[in-house]
Amino acid sequence: MRRRHALSPRHRRAYKQGKHSMRSNHRSFNLLIWLPTLWLMAGGCHAPMPQPPNYADALPADVTDQIAVRVEEHAPEPIDAPDDAPPAETFTLGQAIRRAVLHDPRLQAALAHVRSAQADALQARLLTNPILTVSVRMREAASASPIIDAAIAQDIVSLLTQPRKVSAADNRLRGAMADVLATLADVIADTQEAYVTLQALTDQLAALEERHALAKRLVDLGEARLKAGEAARLDVIALQTQLLTLNVDLAERRQDMTDARLTLARLIGEPSKSGDWRLSAWQSLEPTRATEQAWLVHALTNRPEVRTKTWELAALGDEVALSRLALLEGTEVGAQSEYDQGWSVGPELAVPLPLFDWGQAKRAKASAELDAARHQMTLLQRQVVQDVRTQYSAYNATLRTLTMARDELLPLQERRAGQAETSYKAGETDVANLLLAEEDLLDARVKVVDLRKKAALARVKLARAAGGVGVMTRVEQEANKP
Repeated sequence: MRRRHALSPRHRRAYKQGKHSMRSNHRSFNLLIWLPTLWLMAGGCHAPMPQPPNYADALPADVTDQIAVRVEEHAPEPIDAPDDAPPAETFTLGQAIRRAVLHDPRLQAALAHVRSAQADALQARLLTNPILTVSVRMREAASASPIIDAAIAQDIVSLLTQPRKVSAADNRLRGAMADVLATLADVIADTQEAYVTLQALTDQLAALEERHALAKRLVDLGEARLKAGEAARLDVIALQTQLLTLNVDLAERRQDMTDARLTLARLIGEPSKSGDWRLSAWQSLEPTRATEQAWLVHALTNRPEVRTKTWELAALGDEVALSRLALLEGTEVGAQSEYDQGWSVGPELAVPLPLFDWGQAKRAKASAELDAARHQMTLLQRQVVQDVRTQYSAYNATLRTLTMARDELLPLQERRAGQAETSYKAGETDVANLLLAEEDLLDARVKVVDLRKKAALARVKLARAAGGVGVMTRVEQEANKP
């Protein structure tokens, strides 16, 4: 058994004092570690992240009410997206918009950017990890105990700036969500334009084919009259020239329609398919009852691009505020301890000396970026006002012209062409009057189709200028209130 040596009273007092000092140092060490940690944890409590809006509110009513569609992120698709809807006899505009919303890669990329912004917002809420530094120094004597230095430090500036960083990340997340709405509005507008263009080309082709059939009958009639000696050869040549001209026009329209079908096929995610759909009839176009000022107010408030720029300005404002603390970047607070025949613990503060860089460049850059964004906001607002006023005027004017051409000009040209054909068959007039009447009738029909197309496109562009079909619905509803 080992013998226990008795300590003298003086040594016993020194031992107790050293033991008490060691416990006191340990308590100070723990206090210096846990107090900053608790402080940082308290600083990490922030408002919850912004939640994505209901993107379905930006879809047309006929899509949300009749066709189930959800704007959500999914995995990358093959070139030709699968068709999960049963085949229908008529390919409606609502079905085209549904497939475009489900399969357009631009919208999926915008949703992925939202997920990236959510990760940034989450990262801004996380506390920075403290830095633990440990060093061991050996003494010259091999049997002597080593000297141990241990320190734990935390970047104090990250704590002071965390609320602003969270605010900036949240504002950029809101801007990414607004970008989704802008992309969704672009997808819907592009699909509507492609569908309307294909409708117009289909009607123009039908008018040309009807005119071609009539021209063929007139050529047969002219040749029969030439054989009977009742018509001149020059008249027959004029009729044949008109028929060949119509053949050229038909070939051009068929190629234009093929291009339009391929464009619509790409927008709905079927670029390799034939696209031989049967389109629905034209939708009725009603004049807008809302005033131009009402359209402008809604556009400047609800257009997604304006919202995106608004959130960008808010985020840049947070970054300007953060730049004011650039002077303190690198400041660390923590605890330093050393073991050399006993523990010693004390606080530690590391502060950069602003001899060369006191944050002047970062403040200047943040201020310049904020000023640039403000100028861009002014430019965007002016562009929005121009777009709304241009499309508002174009839609109303084109709609009035369409009503005049459809209800007055076209019936008059039809009566004129019918009388000219009757007179030519009876031998009362020459072929020149007939060709002129038929050409004017064809021009009138094509004019009506072009005006209908222009009016429909102007309505689509007016809705897009205001922020999408969802905003357009709200504008019309407010205008119809008593």
